[in-house]
Amino acid sequence: MLACINKRLIFASEIKELRRGQCPLFNCPKMELKDQIRQAVDEKLAGTETFLVDVKASPSKIAVFVDHPAGMKLEECVEISRHLESLPGLQSIFETHELEVSSPGLDEPLKVQKQYQKRIGQEVSVLLKNGIRKNGTLKSAGENEFVIVERKNRKENGRKSFEMVDQIIPLDDVKETKVVFNFNKILR
Repeated sequence: MLACINKRLIFASEIKELRRGQCPLFNCPKMELKDQIRQAVDEKLAGTETFLVDVKASPSKIAVFVDHPAGMKLEECVEISRHLESLPGLQSIFETHELEVSSPGLDEPLKVQKQYQKRIGQEVSVLLKNGIRKNGTLKSAGENEFVIVERKNRKENGRKSFEMVDQIIPLDDVKETKVVFNFNKILR
């Protein structure tokens, strides 16, 4: 078990040596550790096209998700992993936590603006915070919003037809955006 004293992570076995009231167990939130890892990854990736997507921490594992406009190579993930494991402030963490550095999986939602830019032209499914789901082709991505082209069905003179409509979606309204993979198109 870990605790945090004066911004320093310590093991539970070390706590016995402390005076009563000096350290409540788990006073160090996961966010602090995640923020340290984010900062270390951002520093490592500075000046490159590779970008940090997310950091997830559990009691036994730390997962770092990174991406690149052209896709991630295994060697790049290994390099980031070795960099993190070599940092003096984080070495003790990786003695007790498994470190995994990878690109986000196909089933992971888009989380950062650069992921939206990378996926322009692909089908996406957007769940808004109000519960409405929108599906369409990602047309563009800006800093605060993105645009999908949505197929709208309509009836005209008793005949069914459709039109393609641009939908501007503010990122603040989005609960989750996932890429929709159509494996039938890939296999053709």
